[in-house]
Amino acid sequence: MADILMSRATDAIDADEYVATGVARLRSGQEVGRAELRVPIIAIDESVVGKSEATALKAALEVAVQALAKANARGAGY
Repeated sequence: MADILMSRATDAIDADEYVATGVARLRSGQEVGRAELRVPIIAIDESVVGKSEATALKAALEVAVQALAKANARGAGY
């Protein structure tokens, strides 16, 4: 089984959604898995949910999207 390294998850705002993207890469740099999670922008709006809750949700989404990208790579045989 190949050694999968995780690149850092990225985040962006797309219209009214917060988008977290994770990419799984082999040691060689080859991309072998990708995942994306989208949540309504209001879920991470600090003025609505509070700063600590928004920060916690972003951190949880980052961990989840990295795990999904790695699972996708494993499912593809890497």
